[in-house]
Amino acid sequence: DSWDASTPSAPCDWRGVGCYDNRVRELRLPRLHLGGRITDQLADLRELRKLSLHSNNLNSSIPSSLSQCALLRALYLHGNSLSGTLPPAILNLTNLQILNVAQNFLSGTISGNIPVSLRYLDLSSNTFYGEIPMNFPADSSLQLINLSFNRFSGVVPATIGGLKNLEYLWLDSNQLYGTLPSAISNCSSLVHLSADDNALRGLVPTTIGAMPKLQVVSLSRNDLSG
Repeated sequence: DSWDASTPSAPCDWRGVGCYDNRVRELRLPRLHLGGRITDQLADLRELRKLSLHSNNLNSSIPSSLSQCALLRALYLHGNSLSGTLPPAILNLTNLQILNVAQNFLSGTISGNIPVSLRYLDLSSNTFYGEIPMNFPADSSLQLINLSFNRFSGVVPATIGGLKNLEYLWLDSNQLYGTLPSAISNCSSLVHLSADDNALRGLVPTTIGAMPKLQVVSLSRNDLSG
């Protein structure tokens, strides 16, 4: 259905648009074969809480102007053909809880501070490189980190051990090396740990076996022992 500017409550009665007090709070437009670039004009939606454009044919880059949507809580851009970098300004969104940009053609390093509010971070199936972010806030809300199928290198940062709410950590198919830090066993909520197909070596920390909620550990195609 096309958007008609002459409808009685435009744009709040348009398909995929959610409003509150006649201000756009949600744009839900997944799986609609949308193409082209993401417009900078979305930054004018200062009350926007949720932007869902996943599973389309969007290309070009993620506009850094989205960081002007200061109330944004959920950003779903996965399953497109987006390229370029992840704008560091996106990580300055202090209300952001969900960031999913998986299955695109994004690259570059991940810089900027991880917001305390962030619960789900999915960067999987892109070509991001460089080190895994280490600057997790002490009171982080992160429950899921999926960095699989990228080109991240370096070590698994011991600072991950400070993520008390983390339940899922997926690091498969990168270029990570060094040992698996014993600090991971401090992630007392961890349910699933996977780091298949990297260059990790050394002993698997015995403390991982005593983690109270851990159900799945998958570390194949590394040089680990123990």
